[in-house]
Amino acid sequence: MVTTIVAILRIEPKANGKDLIDALVSHKGLNAFASKSPTTDKIQRVHAITPILQSERVGILAGAKWGEKLREQVKNFPKSTHDDIVDCIEIAVREELTNNNSFIY
Repeated sequence: MVTTIVAILRIEPKANGKDLIDALVSHKGLNAFASKSPTTDKIQRVHAITPILQSERVGILAGAKWGEKLREQVKNFPKSTHDDIVDCIEIAVREELTNNNSFIY
């Protein structure tokens, strides 16, 4: 059995986001898409997915170098200086739930 992994880049369509998407698609041929612009602040968005994270429905790949950074950022959110990985996880979970994909079990 062959498993195909499709990588999708989700980029917020603000600031230079749209230009970045255009460049990645046209010059690099990557699967880059604009994520939906958030309608609430980051704390509310992360709070909305907290039950999914707490129920361990989102996993971290074994040996992922960023896994410990993610744990630290989630543990310290929103008081952490850095929250970029938390932001990425929130976008990924929101997109999966919105699109009814099966990556979150």
